[in-house]
Amino acid sequence: MSQIKQQLHVDVQDKECSDKMENIINEIILNAVDDLVYLMKVDNGTVFSYFYANKAGYKHANISHSSLGLTLQEVLSSSLAELLQEKYEMVVQNNVPLTFQDAIQINDEEIIGESILTPFVLQGTLLIKSEKSLD
Repeated sequence: MSQIKQQLHVDVQDKECSDKMENIINEIILNAVDDLVYLMKVDNGTVFSYFYANKAGYKHANISHSSLGLTLQEVLSSSLAELLQEKYEMVVQNNVPLTFQDAIQINDEEIIGESILTPFVLQGTLLIKSEKSLD
């Protein structure tokens, strides 16, 4: 019986270590890119709230850690929130990635870039990864 307990303990430790390593690797990768990356949580198919942002996302989109958990409408201008709401709803309805061109203001300059919205499920929660390239 003690061998089983020891094996379970080792498996749990390995899983925790594996989870920590995966989190560290994801954090390094997501923050090493210049692209703006956001994870949006989807509730009821039409409510989109900020779940995660990488460093570039915080820096260039004028959001902060306090924006996490807030909806598009609570964080963005009404015109931008309306535009993005429509795009996110299309992704949820079709359950496929969506690529589109849009603009962002950086240092008083309008930059046109490509955005890709990708739906995925993480631990039973529907999320959408939003990645914006500033090339």
